[in-house]
Amino acid sequence: MSDIEQLLTNESTSILNGEKIDYVDVSMAAMSGLWLSPEGYGGGKADGVKMEQAKLPQAMRGDITRWQQQYPNTVMFIERLYQQRTINGAEKMPAQDSTR
Repeated sequence: MSDIEQLLTNESTSILNGEKIDYVDVSMAAMSGLWLSPEGYGGGKADGVKMEQAKLPQAMRGDITRWQQQYPNTVMFIERLYQQRTINGAEKMPAQDSTR
């Protein structure tokens, strides 16, 4: 996490790829999304697993807060990826064919 934090700035578009989002960015956001629960997490399809901060044990809330304080650039980056996904709209992603 410290390495990722050092690679990112307030304006970073990608962890490793300069200006283009790649699989490293998406993987990082996916792995951290459940923990951070950013706006737009799961695109409405993960509401059943989204953790409400108020219902978490105190130790877990404290750990999330420490993570947010220690890695602010990483947290902002992840939140920005989810925000962009929401703004750009999940409707731009191809719909799943449920007949298969």
